[in-house]
Amino acid sequence: MKRVFILSGQSMFGQGIETLLVQNKTVDIIGMETDINCGVDFIHRHRPDVVIINCEKQDLDYGPAFVCILQERLDICVVCLDLESNQMYVYQGEQKQVHNVEDLLEVIQA
Repeated sequence: MKRVFILSGQSMFGQGIETLLVQNKTVDIIGMETDINCGVDFIHRHRPDVVIINCEKQDLDYGPAFVCILQERLDICVVCLDLESNQMYVYQGEQKQVHNVEDLLEVIQA
């Protein structure tokens, strides 16, 4: 089971993603945060398998979260979702088109 943490300045984004993923038995949502500093602390302490980030333009600056993951050499899959353009960016430079929740689950389970 993949442990997933959701980080977004918009609680509706996080709640929506959680609602879509919680139905899948291979995903365990271990937390959700709207504050970047609390989110970085959570990532550092709990080391989730996957971090889903809202990367829409009006959302938070996620630089500190990425720095935390890189500096600590955490083996975490970072998925940035932009629901305005339906793009999904996977840490390591991979970009995919998002059509449905199965596309997100495929990346989480990889």
